[in-house]
Amino acid sequence: MIKQDTKKKISFNLIDALIIILILVGVVALIYMFSGNDAMELLYSKETIKYEITVDGDFKAGDTLYFKDGRKVLGTIEDVSTSGDKTVLLVSAEAYKKDNDYFVKGQLIRDDAELDIKYGDTAVVCKVKEIK
Repeated sequence: MIKQDTKKKISFNLIDALIIILILVGVVALIYMFSGNDAMELLYSKETIKYEITVDGDFKAGDTLYFKDGRKVLGTIEDVSTSGDKTVLLVSAEAYKKDNDYFVKGQLIRDDAELDIKYGDTAVVCKVKEIK
């Protein structure tokens, strides 16, 4: 008669380890996504910047500018002036600095960059004049 081993052998291999790692990465990603943190916050320093943009239109100090999708805030208008036939806005925003570039809600802000903004029901393309 052959004696059978009634104990089950549990083995742990590389595939099991990979599955556990993938599950842990997924859980961490979900926690991060729903915690409200910004990925830029982990990598770069955050500071308040002021930048000038030139636009056409009627704007008021204290109003909020949005990206063209209308959901993400680009900044708050601090001052409005005119230069010839253009309106110059001084905008303040929380930005992340990477080298000599600034990012506001993931959008690159640098001298001479073009931005698609929304103000009220109007969408316009403007140009960054100077970052202060």
